[in-house]
Amino acid sequence: IKKLITMKIHNNNAYPDIMVFDDICDENLLDIAYSKIIESGQAVFPFYKKNEHSDSNPLFQEIKKLVRHVWIDKLSYLLPETFAGWEVWCNRMSEGGDLNVHIDCDERSEGWVMPYWGCVIYAGPRGLIKATKGGELSYNLDLKEEFLNSKSYTNIDFNKDLNSPIVVPYRYNRIVVFNQAPHMVQKIQKLSNAREPRVGISCSVWEHIINPITSDERISYGYEKKSLKMLQTLQEILEKNKQPDN
Repeated sequence: IKKLITMKIHNNNAYPDIMVFDDICDENLLDIAYSKIIESGQAVFPFYKKNEHSDSNPLFQEIKKLVRHVWIDKLSYLLPETFAGWEVWCNRMSEGGDLNVHIDCDERSEGWVMPYWGCVIYAGPRGLIKATKGGELSYNLDLKEEFLNSKSYTNIDFNKDLNSPIVVPYRYNRIVVFNQAPHMVQKIQKLSNAREPRVGISCSVWEHIINPITSDERISYGYEKKSLKMLQTLQEILEKNKQPDN
């Protein structure tokens, strides 16, 4: 009960730290974005500034339509006055796929610089994931301080006593908006159709423009492998690459 009443103050109003919205998206926009993500395979995009409305990349153009539909048409009351735009990326997960515990942040910044809101849009598949456990988003606000103060969070017990995470099952046309805290995606045991991966479109709300890590950088550093590397490790690699060769 304690976790469900934890609140974030926004525009002088209190909102839960994690909110779930079902069936508020235009399904046509969802389905077009899903099919283009499957065709393209592209996962990472440039920062989407709030006043940009078009893009030469056909996939990013469709994703922009969907993101604006969600955040401008449906959830504008959650945007801060200092809103600058969105950081957008896609997670495609097949059977056996998961996403290790992490916090969304600006990987290029020193320390933990986090978005105003995290957000994921479940674009497909339409069929439910057939598993007792699999593909759920697990979110644990109680571990935030421990997580941010830990030099290595691989030893943090995400499910330790009295800190059981809030678990949000996958559902087509579901949007999850959350204040930043440790979260993960549990391993997908089985999909309704193995050829239709689970696709989540993340669109974090930022109050300033950032320079997201590119796809090439993510692949080079193993960032898109089955489990994410520690963000601290990624930051160390980036800093090392800035240094001149001896």
